Amino acid sequence: MRLIKMVPVVGLCAVSFLPVSVAAGEYYSIINASSGLCLDATATRDDAFVQQSGCQNSLDGQKWQKVSKEPRSFKLQNKWTGMCLDVYAPENLEYPWLNTVTTSECDQRKKNQKWEDIGRMRIRNDHTGQCLAAPGKLELGTVKVVNCGKDDLFLKWSKK
Repeated sequence: MRLIKMVPVVGLCAVSFLPVSVAAGEYYSIINASSGLCLDATATRDDAFVQQSGCQNSLDGQKWQKVSKEPRSFKLQNKWTGMCLDVYAPENLEYPWLNTVTTSECDQRKKNQKWEDIGRMRIRNDHTGQCLAAPGKLELGTVKVVNCGKDDLFLKWSKK
């Protein structure tokens, strides 16, 4: 007789990444489901790469807030830099390795700063149609956007 060990999974199926209840001005950490590492702004200048690193509640570079003037999409603004999550090369969809996530000055006209929660804990860039992706479990690895087709954990994010 074969025994199967059942392990409960809590909250992964019904959790939305950024629920409507997130208040303007509320900062939180964004954590990758695969690595357990936090989305982290690296510098206070335009086009600074965004990485994932060990979560530390005291680091403002790991704090983000949802800002929106549109019903469907939103921007993610970093507390330390005051800049918004951006895609460095959104015009290069045929070269996905160029689609590195950065921070840059928040600007309503920048289409590549608009994001949407597409469910199952995934965040899609409104302009490229690609999802925010962690570089595996690599600490200090650069975050990118990739095709959303797969349901891999490195595409899933939660907030804390």
